[in-house]
Parts: sequence; C-alpha cells; structure tokens
Amino acid sequence: MKISWGTGIVIVFVIFLGLLIWAVTASLQADHQLVAKDYYEQELDYGNRIAEIKNVNNLGDSFSIQQTAQGVEIEFPKHWDDTDIQGQVDLYKPDNINLDFKTPIQLTNHKQIIPISRFTQGKWKIKIAFKRNDTSYFKEDVFFF
Repeated sequence: MKISWGTGIVIVFVIFLGLLIWAVTASLQADHQLVAKDYYEQELDYGNRIAEIKNVNNLGDSFSIQQTAQGVEIEFPKHWDDTDIQGQVDLYKPDNINLDFKTPIQLTNHKQIIPISRFTQGKWKIKIAFKRNDTSYFKEDVFFF
C-alpha cells in the first residue's frame, strides 16, 4: 500500500492534534496548589526574611534541625531560657496541601520534637520562625520520610 504526500500530511496533523488535545486535557486535570495562600505578602516581606536567616546563621552549631528516629528534633542554644522564645514551626508537604500543619514552639530542655507519626512518607519542608529579645530568626530545611 502506497501513501501519497497529501495522506501523509493529514495523518501527521491528526496525530499532532490528538497529542495536543491529550496534553491540554491532562494539564486541566492537574492539581495546581499554591505554596501559600498569602505568597504575595510573603514576597514583599522577603528583605526582612534575609535578615532573619542571617541571625540564625550567626547562631552557628548551637541551633540545629535534625531528622531522628522519633521525628524532627529542633535544638535551640543551651544558654537561652526556654520561656524567652516565641514562634511557630510550619511543616509543608509540597505534593499535598491537606497534610500541611503548624505547631507553636514549645521547648523542653532547649528542644522540641515533632513526632514521626505526624508525617507521611515523602518530601517535607520545615520552616521555623521565632523571636527572642526583639530579634527575629528564620530557618528553612527539607526532610524526606
């Protein structure tokens, strides 16, 4: 069977059109969740965020976030009083906004442990924003469970 030029061009256009329709349909059915509902306000405040990140970096090894068998362990400097620190820990799961949660900073012996039972398998982004003596701090990290 011999195919003419005209028939070949029509076949190519039909295949292209089919792939284009499939791609548009797939993109319309995809879940397009925003990272945060107030992302624009957060972006406007990013200059302050840079200063908060520098403040955490100046703490050095006295501040740490580690993944342990119990969950995520956040350790604050030992020379700080636990009651002087106010803040919040935001945990964000990039592939499912329904699993995101926030927890206030509540320290015991300069540590806070977020239990592993709160996490599902996959990638998690942790954001810690806290304040001590009118100085703001911010740290962001990624963990895989």
